[in-house]
Amino acid sequence: AEQCQTPYPTFERGEIDVIRRHLMTMHGLRISTGEIVRLLAVTAARGQAQVQVLRDEVRASEHVHVDETNWRENGQFISLWVHATWTVVLYAFGRRDRAQVNALLGADYPGIVISDGYVVYSHFGVHQRCWAHALRKARDLLTQNPDDLAVAAWVQRLRQLFADATIAANAPPPDIHH
Repeated sequence: AEQCQTPYPTFERGEIDVIRRHLMTMHGLRISTGEIVRLLAVTAARGQAQVQVLRDEVRASEHVHVDETNWRENGQFISLWVHATWTVVLYAFGRRDRAQVNALLGADYPGIVISDGYVVYSHFGVHQRCWAHALRKARDLLTQNPDDLAVAAWVQRLRQLFADATIAANAPPPDIHH
């Protein structure tokens, strides 16, 4: 039998069964495996134009927060990527490599890339380390070196810098007409 190749995500039989059970339990709908697969493909196809609009908006943004998370499924790694701006959050499944980042963001993205420092982002021009990742790594460093006073002092200064930056970011703008 010939398999149909589409640009849409593929689903394992167990995943389709979860969808079928949910539709039956929550909505009383009985839908065949084939119909669920068809509906997923139609939904993906109809959403492609809007996904491109969102991708273009992310690429036009002055800055973007990027992150990825990975897990093994059926012996293969799967990566979920997120690209977030002030107005758009775009998710994608794909490989955990630079080609995937370039496909989502564009290889020549000119804005600020805010990330965890993963090497696949290193070719972009302007970088900012994500505070959540930096603070988590500082906490881990402190946990690994509980008796190191220099590490403790550095982590405390980093936390204070974050607190000061948070206060400054939320403060009203100065009155420049005095």
